[in-house]
Amino acid sequence: MKHRSPAGLAAVLAALACAPAAAAAPATVTVRVEGAERTIYENVVRTDAKHISMGSGPNWGGTTYPGGTHPCTGTNGGANPSPGATPNTALDDAARLGGFSWYGPYDSSYEDFFVATIAAEGTLDGPYWEGRVNHAVNAAGGCQILVRDGDEVLFAYDAFDKPGLKLTGPRVARPGQSFAVTVTDGGTGAPVPGATVGTRTTGADGRATVAYDGTGPRRLKAAKPGTVRSNALDVCVTTGSDGACGSSRPLPPAPPCVTDGSDGRCGSPDRQPPVGRIAGIEEKQRFKRRDAPRELHGFVDAEPSGLRAVKLRLTRQKGRKCWLYSGRRERFLRRGCGKRYAFKIGEDATWSYLLPHQLRRGRYVLDVIAVDGAGNRDTLARGRSRVVFRVR
Repeated sequence: MKHRSPAGLAAVLAALACAPAAAAAPATVTVRVEGAERTIYENVVRTDAKHISMGSGPNWGGTTYPGGTHPCTGTNGGANPSPGATPNTALDDAARLGGFSWYGPYDSSYEDFFVATIAAEGTLDGPYWEGRVNHAVNAAGGCQILVRDGDEVLFAYDAFDKPGLKLTGPRVARPGQSFAVTVTDGGTGAPVPGATVGTRTTGADGRATVAYDGTGPRRLKAAKPGTVRSNALDVCVTTGSDGACGSSRPLPPAPPCVTDGSDGRCGSPDRQPPVGRIAGIEEKQRFKRRDAPRELHGFVDAEPSGLRAVKLRLTRQKGRKCWLYSGRRERFLRRGCGKRYAFKIGEDATWSYLLPHQLRRGRYVLDVIAVDGAGNRDTLARGRSRVVFRVR
């Protein structure tokens, strides 16, 4: 959304066009927040329709905007028939994950937030934050646009009429060898000359050559006065056998293999179950609702047979009522107490799962169940692969 002046907020919001309709669905998007002098946040976020809580704002243009909790579902102002993830829900989830704040007064007449400050940058008197999706300036409010998997959501400070840069290049490079990167206008695709990438400057074709002598990960961004700085380009500088960025390196001769004959080592059959662990939640821990965990995570100990599946089971009980979390529907379903069902979240030893909503009050039981490549199944153990906690 373009913002020109505080007094013109009502006129700007009144002119918002409706975004295309889309089916309700959470979305995994890249959220990037470009401040005046730095990139405040750039990472992948999973987001969905939600209610956003905001404090009251100061008097602005003769209006005091109240705080409170308001829906941000893509259906605000009748923009879409079905709810879903939006730019503003992506920003709100990114702020929680990235540890930064944002403020936007809510105008009930237009059912939307006006993003005024992010990470303490910006004021109600301007310059203002501009929202873009896939490099296109938002044609509607941040709660009236639906975003989909793979979209890039950008909030840029003082970006009115400024092109957004897009940086592309290889993901892997060899030490000491030059490689080319390209800077274009994200909106038009036109090459951008005169942009700096590290210590280099792009030519008329928008290209620059970069080289690194050392090894390891390098993060590049493009910048040019009068534009919005680019996305990050992460390049791994490696020979392919130096251990950098996960590459292998020559190993010393292996010591003699030690096995008990049933642990899958040295060619023996694997009859021992994997060992899964839950991290970040202690047994019998109590949380205030606002501090309740949303990102469940942990790991599985090294497993010689590899992993076939990592599964989660999460139940909630309040009084005599019980709920079971459905991974397919991504919500809690009312079920009889004692019902158990685990859903697969992947095959990685380091696992995580982001719940779509904050946990409600109640008693929770979280289980992680690991199944190894030989079909052995972990046995639940309190405090390790099963934790009981409460949200009050």
